[in-house]
Amino acid sequence: MPLRLSLLLSLSLLGFLCASAAAAPPRVRIERATTLRERPADLGAPRLRLAEGEHYPALDRRGAWVEVQVGPQRGWVPASHTRGSSLAASVVVADRLNLRDGPGGARLGELEQDTWLVERERREGWVRLDLGGRSGWVHAGYLLPAEASSEARAEAFLRRARREGSRASHLAYLDRGLERSPWRSEATQVAARLARGLRLAPPAGLAQAPAFPALGALPSAIAPARLDHAAQLCLVRVTRAAAGLRARWRGQDPYAQDQCWSATKQLQALGLIQRLHAREPSLRVGDLRLRDRSGTSHRLSDLFRAIVSYERGVSFSNAASGALGRLRRRSEREDDLAAWTGHRSDFRGDYGAAPLAERPSLEDATGRRVWTGPASDDPRGPNLVSTYDLTRTLAMLAWHRGLAAEQRIPAAQWSGLAPLVEALAHDPARYLDVALVQLGLADRLRDVVILSKLGHGVRSATGLAEIAYVALLQAHDAWTGRD
Repeated sequence: MPLRLSLLLSLSLLGFLCASAAAAPPRVRIERATTLRERPADLGAPRLRLAEGEHYPALDRRGAWVEVQVGPQRGWVPASHTRGSSLAASVVVADRLNLRDGPGGARLGELEQDTWLVERERREGWVRLDLGGRSGWVHAGYLLPAEASSEARAEAFLRRARREGSRASHLAYLDRGLERSPWRSEATQVAARLARGLRLAPPAGLAQAPAFPALGALPSAIAPARLDHAAQLCLVRVTRAAAGLRARWRGQDPYAQDQCWSATKQLQALGLIQRLHAREPSLRVGDLRLRDRSGTSHRLSDLFRAIVSYERGVSFSNAASGALGRLRRRSEREDDLAAWTGHRSDFRGDYGAAPLAERPSLEDATGRRVWTGPASDDPRGPNLVSTYDLTRTLAMLAWHRGLAAEQRIPAAQWSGLAPLVEALAHDPARYLDVALVQLGLADRLRDVVILSKLGHGVRSATGLAEIAYVALLQAHDAWTGRD
């Protein structure tokens, strides 16, 4: 399944984490002089320098790190610098796994899928572990070593996806809906969090990154990146420095334009907001109403959300997107996109359903008509954009308040952009949710902002299902104190 990914990050991810369990500690030998750190991360505060050849009790393991006891102090060292620990990390791949009082014994409770654990003993296909002072056993057949190959981890992931009913047109494990998100209650706070901006605490190496590109200019460089099974990829990591927002870009064929399906729908709204504010900067864009062919009026903020969330169905999402497109000429969509990103794409298509209105208009709360679509339009064409286009425009939308005037979408006001931001927080495709939980980061992040838009379809020439996904993550890392 070809995949196109556009990703934006504004935090430091410091490795894989796993759940811990206490037991009588085995001992490890320090094979190479290393630093004892406060946390299982290279940026964890240093405590002591440990010499080669010394032995210490091993208390826990988290991914590539081992916790050891050094006199009265506890701390973390890289597992690759030690030898002799019997702490084997595994992850539960069953939907739910029974915890028993012995091999095949009475049931004590359950472990959920994706739980990371530390093994203490293996016996005839069973594994013993300790949880909060209680000893329990689980069947080894439902565990996967944390160090397993990426192919084995991927196969376990696909098994779960198939059990949840995933298919080419609906990846159930990933398209899980906002109601299953750990951050579902925070979706209404994303605009306020983005308006506050990033805190001034850039990670090492990003403070000297190039400035975010000026309007209409390409990034000075996009470093190569590779992701198996992805046709195109574009990633930007953004942080705030004293001189403004800095950005490092990576990509895999990022400028190649291709069909990105419904992952482009927010571009229709973004261009409309710009044009409306260019005419009347004080317009309350979210409160404007579009009247459909039946005479029913719809608030723009409600349309934005219905387009992204599909809460009124796929057909309505497509029809609403088509109506937003009819408010401007097709050539204007292309011109706006090129003016923002410095990259021209063939962005002239519709979305597979008749628009809510052929020549729509917008009215304010008093009934005054503030905008009417053109009487005629340019010839229809494909909706082809690049992953760079999607990444750049989502960054310009979300971090509008932190960008300088020469980097922003012209004329756009945050009051008009905020309803679109809030809509993008309601995407039912929760790919970033799954990734953060899989990495064990859910409890570590604060003030989480996730914006995304999924598109998928079947290419007629090949019959292959394709996915395009653009997503933004902003969060405060409670361990490092950085955004």
